[in-house]
Amino acid sequence: MKRFLIIWIFFIYSSANAQVSSLEGRNFKAIIKTNVFNFIMIPSIHLEYRIARNSSLQFNFHRGHITFISESDWLNSSLEFRKYFAKRNSESRRDFYLSTGIVYKYDFNDVIFDDLDMFVKNGKPQIGIIGRLGYQFGLSDNFVMDLGMGLVVLSDFHKYKRYLPDAELRLMTGIGYRF
Repeated sequence: MKRFLIIWIFFIYSSANAQVSSLEGRNFKAIIKTNVFNFIMIPSIHLEYRIARNSSLQFNFHRGHITFISESDWLNSSLEFRKYFAKRNSESRRDFYLSTGIVYKYDFNDVIFDDLDMFVKNGKPQIGIIGRLGYQFGLSDNFVMDLGMGLVVLSDFHKYKRYLPDAELRLMTGIGYRF
């Protein structure tokens, strides 16, 4: 976890320094966001980086630990490719988008059993794909709102696969800062 934070801080710092001259004319290269749905219980970080005029890459990361009826403890990360459909104002990425990508999920409390129902280990890794449709717009010169909805299909990532792939609905109401 500490390595991830150090790498993330280094990436943000180097990206910000490389893009200082591009702030003129609203030519933003990156947006850092958090999901308002997750903000109180599950802190999340979303980093979007423009790679072309109407497309970008977005890295998502969140770690959750909640106890309602039973304890849930997990880590999620994904890397998505976003395609914006804007004809005008695409430099500020203000329009509908479609994204697809890969997802990794690790459930710390889930248990893996072998074929004879014998305990193998605590912690269950899953990998899958995500598809998302959304709309992103500016609230001011530097602040954006990202509204999106997506479907994630996850499959077990270990040799004792016993269940069909899981599907999850993911909602995004992100508030971010672009630079």
